[in-house]
Amino acid sequence: MDVHDRALAIGNASLTGVRGRVARSVSEPVARRTRLSREEVQAILGFLLLAYTVYRLVVPLVRAARDQRA
Repeated sequence: MDVHDRALAIGNASLTGVRGRVARSVSEPVARRTRLSREEVQAILGFLLLAYTVYRLVVPLVRAARDQRA
């Protein structure tokens, strides 16, 4: 399994529930308009949603840590 396949697997694994349904419905029109495959578009959307989730988790933790020091 090469890096490309792993990236596709990780990106697609993060698409569950409503986010997954939305990403799957959006990926086909985007893939038709770009050189990317449907799976690649889904993986990119999955990575973006995963990064946003991590951001939403880290920001309150950093704020709480700053408040504890002050």
